[in-house]
This record gives sequence, structure tokens and C-alpha cells, in this order.
Amino acid sequence: MSIQNNRLIAILLAVYNGENYLAEQLDSLYSQTNQDWTLYIRDDGSSDSTIKILKEYSFKYANIVLIEDELGNLKAKNNFLRLLELVDSTYYMFCDADDVWYPNKIELSFNRMKQEEDSHPAKPIIVHTDFTMVDEKLNLISASYFKSAGINPDTMKSYNYLGICSYVGGSTMLFNHLVKAITFPVPEIVPMHDWWIGLNTIRQGGIISTIHQQTKAYRRHSNTVTQISNRSTKSFFLKLSNLKNVLILNYRNASLLKKIGYGPIYKYIFYKFLVLLKIRF
Repeated sequence: MSIQNNRLIAILLAVYNGENYLAEQLDSLYSQTNQDWTLYIRDDGSSDSTIKILKEYSFKYANIVLIEDELGNLKAKNNFLRLLELVDSTYYMFCDADDVWYPNKIELSFNRMKQEEDSHPAKPIIVHTDFTMVDEKLNLISASYFKSAGINPDTMKSYNYLGICSYVGGSTMLFNHLVKAITFPVPEIVPMHDWWIGLNTIRQGGIISTIHQQTKAYRRHSNTVTQISNRSTKSFFLKLSNLKNVLILNYRNASLLKKIGYGPIYKYIFYKFLVLLKIRF
């Protein structure tokens, strides 16, 4: 089974119990300067009023498609991958239910995509952006994720670096259909969809293009699925005091990468050291 998107971009929104912020996110999509998209949504078994909100918006707007199946609760990674697997489109974007997109997010990303496709025809291409971090009420936490994390993606575009530092956030991406063509099958051990898509695209000779502009507000709250790191002194000393857990986590990460073909653990240690140097200095 596949669904053919008759617009340029498929926006894939995976949601679970999103009633608190979902309407605000949907409103931000319908405030975009580029409206050449269809929104595909799969609810992951919500027990709140998420479905009610989705039906209200689908009644109001013609370009919303609600995906209903009998697969139950898939969790975030597999929910997004299910949507990607089902929908055939020229371009794709992932969308988190609790973010707010700035009005030019799609336009900026698509303009960069066309530039990259002109320079690199027939290549898998991901365009991604910076973002601001906010609290539950959209109060500013950090104006730039890249700056707060000490990351300059332009200096870490290789497969070796990306395996260590996964800076390509799913809901900042716009990617072409050639990326989807090389995404599946996804190894079961992969922790998140965006981590795999970014890493695999580089491994397969694709392009990752970075826009150093914030295109969305990333909301941090108690139910946030992903974790965002920073390079603050507090964070550093917290890690130092919790060295055992840090070592265990890095061993697990190195083992995971080895299983998907990244290389031996000493390679992980070497590039982990280089990434830490780039972030600190």
C-alpha cells in the first residue's frame, strides 16, 4: 500500500497525546509562505483529545490526510517511519506536534534544496536548519541550538563525524525522494529515524546542506521525546560527576555504530575526541 502525494512536499506528522500544543503547531503550518504541501498524520494511540483536534482541522483544510491502521502504538521512530514508508512524494519534511514553525521555514528550505539539486543532480539531499529552544509557554531558552551546543555543522559533514554528533534534527529536515529510496530497510537497533536518515544519506554519498538560520521553536517540556545537549559548565561537571554512566552510554553508542558498519570502538573514541575538541574550542 502506498499513497501518492499530489503536491510538492509531504509533511509527515507523528503524534501521541498532543492536545496541549497540536493546534498551535498546525496553525503555524497554515501560516507558511509556501503552501505546496500535504500534511499526513498518524496518531499513535492517543488517549487525550488529539483525534478530536485532528478531525476539526481535517474538516477545515483539504490537504490533511489522517492515516488510520491497526498497528497500534509504534513509538516515535516507527511512527515517523511508517508515514515515510506509506507516502510517495517528491520531497518530505518531518513535523513534531509540539513545535512552532516560523512562517518561512518551508520556503527557505525548499529554495536551498533547489540550489543543491542544481549543483548535485540525481543525489540524495537533506537540507536542515538551526532552531530556537523555548519552554512550554514559548519563552526563549536559547536563540540558537547550534551555538548553545557549540556545533558548526559545516565542519562535521563527513560520515565519521556524523556518526558521533547527530546534528541533523528530524523536524528541521527537508529531503528529496532519493533519500527515501536509500532509507529502507532500517536496522531495528537504530535509536531514532532522523539519526539513521542523516547518517545513512552521508554514507551513501548524499549531500547534507545546512541553513544557519532558525526556522522553528523547539519546545522543551516534561514529555519531550528527544534530548538536546549543550556545552555549559554545569553540563560538563554534571557529566564529570556521573562518569560511570557517561562511559556506559558511550560504550553502547560505539557498539551500536559498530553493528551498523561504522567501524571499531577505537575509531569511535578517536572521532569522539575530535568532536569534543570542536565543540569546546
